[in-house]
Amino acid sequence: MPRHGNNEKNIKTFFVFKVFCIFVAKFHYKKHIKFNVYMKAVFIAYNQALTEAVDSILDRNHIRGYTKWADAQGRGTHGGEPHFGTHTWPAMNSAIIAMVEDEQVEPLLTSLKKLDEKAEQQGLRAFVWNIEGMI
Repeated sequence: MPRHGNNEKNIKTFFVFKVFCIFVAKFHYKKHIKFNVYMKAVFIAYNQALTEAVDSILDRNHIRGYTKWADAQGRGTHGGEPHFGTHTWPAMNSAIIAMVEDEQVEPLLTSLKKLDEKAEQQGLRAFVWNIEGMI
């Protein structure tokens, strides 16, 4: 014997529960992920010979938090020798990604550009992206 009344109650309960879960999920999501945060990601790839100079630039610009890849391979788009860590091409790169406030980007890029101009053959590039959200 079908229990239509009980099924309707279960469906309504499920629907109310589902709406509640969606509300909680959206509230939780908005609470922990910040939007309209004006930050940038700066990715810096450079010859390992420039490590101390790059670290110094980050310190002088008060950029404390970053992730570093110590042994990165690569080659530039406009010449220069590849950095593959092989017998033929023994040089290696390092790479850093740092999340910085908008106002920190220009001074950082200016300092990195000066370093690159001073040691042009070593190779240094920096790229900037917008940060859409974070936790």
